[in-house]
Amino acid sequence: MYGQYPFTTGSSPYNPLNAYAVNQQNNPFAQYFMQSLGVQRPQTKVIQVKGKEGANMIEMAPNSELLAMDETDPIIWYIKTDDVGMKDITGLDISIHEDEEKKAMESLEERIARLERMMKAREPDYVDVTFEE
Repeated sequence: MYGQYPFTTGSSPYNPLNAYAVNQQNNPFAQYFMQSLGVQRPQTKVIQVKGKEGANMIEMAPNSELLAMDETDPIIWYIKTDDVGMKDITGLDISIHEDEEKKAMESLEERIARLERMMKAREPDYVDVTFEE
């Protein structure tokens, strides 16, 4: 109990070796020590290339895979390397996604409008009603 803070789990909240055990908001040194221990935040980025030649120039480690967007055409390049680092590049065409429900409603509205035009074309402009007595 000697040297420990009261109401803690047995260590100082400022102990840099205990960065994962205590609340990191109370530890001003946690971020520094996590970086020095090699703990890094994940990074996300979009790789852009110009054509298949640009995709082929990307250096990759063996047993890796990567998606790269083409700047010149609507293509995404799927790049995969095997055990010795040989690349296999596959081009995937991309297009804007259209919602099927919206497309179905537009089609239905067009069909109804066409049926209404057909029915109006068949109806006479006047109705001759004569009564015989």
